[in-house]
Amino acid sequence: ARSSGAKTIFVQPAVNLKDLSPFKSEHKEGLGKAALAEWEDLYRRAKALQEQDRFNEALVLYRQAVGIDDRFAELHYRIGQVLFEIGQYDEAEQAFWRAVDEDVAPLRILSSMQRVVEEVASGEGAPLVDFPRLLKETSLRQYHHAVLGNEYFVDHVHTHIESYRLLGLALFDEMVKRRIATPGPSWGVEAMRSVDKEVMSGLSRHAEGVALKNLGKVFDWAGKFDEARHVFLQALEALGPDPEIYKRLTTSSMGRGEFEEAIFYLRQVIALVEPDEPDLHHRLARLLAQQGRNEEAIGEYREELRRYPNNPVVQTDLATLLAMKGEDEEARRHFEAALKLAPDFEYAHLNLALLLARERRYEEALAHNREVLRINPAQPQAHLYAGVILKNQGKLEEAIHHLSEAARLKPDDPAAKKNLQEALAARSQ
Repeated sequence: ARSSGAKTIFVQPAVNLKDLSPFKSEHKEGLGKAALAEWEDLYRRAKALQEQDRFNEALVLYRQAVGIDDRFAELHYRIGQVLFEIGQYDEAEQAFWRAVDEDVAPLRILSSMQRVVEEVASGEGAPLVDFPRLLKETSLRQYHHAVLGNEYFVDHVHTHIESYRLLGLALFDEMVKRRIATPGPSWGVEAMRSVDKEVMSGLSRHAEGVALKNLGKVFDWAGKFDEARHVFLQALEALGPDPEIYKRLTTSSMGRGEFEEAIFYLRQVIALVEPDEPDLHHRLARLLAQQGRNEEAIGEYREELRRYPNNPVVQTDLATLLAMKGEDEEARRHFEAALKLAPDFEYAHLNLALLLARERRYEEALAHNREVLRINPAQPQAHLYAGVILKNQGKLEEAIHHLSEAARLKPDDPAAKKNLQEALAARSQ
């Protein structure tokens, strides 16, 4: 800049503190297993309290977790959230900054780097436009706090256009002050309004919506589901009903554990794209079943099969729900249809074996269990089901073999342990 005769103005970068969680958190080195287990228990309990809006109780547990490991960025972010909720804004800002500084994938400027910007500008005798200060002053006037978040940012560092307008005016004022620019005699409030109008008229609402949709995809990909949801909803406002956005909202809702919300968004997808896309009713059925809404799920499975009957997974999922209802004959028909489509479909063999065993058709059940183990010898449930049937038939050696395998493959399965102990006890008599 100096060699070309240009004058330099530094801008202090601003970051989204309040509404953008760390990109990656890691525990401190040397944290032992016992300490990690204690930390995880405190964090889990505190998070549950936070989700119940019991912020003061959550804060106590979060701070206990900090005493064990103070390097986990997400922990500081959550402390910032609860402090903000109880109105301790200065302390919240400090916690949010600690979260930024501990982020091991630092895509925002660190507090130490902001100090470097100040030092370099001062050392060079160059002006520094303090963008964070401009936004904080505006936030205090508008929201009565100075913790920067989605009110001014679209992502981690990029602001809304109004915030860039503030920055542009501040830069222009600095240029006038340094006699780099000279405003004309007509410059004033009306001229600013005219410029605003000209700039805004050149912006495309549709292009903004597409950009927001793409940003939401990035957040979704990064597993930042809260942030993704916020951006996707803005994209919907710009673009109107959009099946791709509703699909993404379904995914982000599931990632946040908001399954009823996911069901709502998936229904919007179905309303917009019917009848062209397979698997939508299947996905909806699985979500409904996960929420215990089995009758609705069965209806969606039937609708998927009406449109796309040659899907063995849908046939099997429907059969499993029907078997749970006790509608064994229809369930068996769907299991058989699945196996006709995919003879080596492990899940269909396994669940049909369970149904047949319940009907006391043990030899047929064992035959399907053997098919499962032919396909996947390390399937613990197949070993368990076979072991239980053989134990009840008095075939203890075979039963012990299968139950031992079930317990080995899935050591935390109490049913495998219990049945193995019973088989061993019966053999010793």
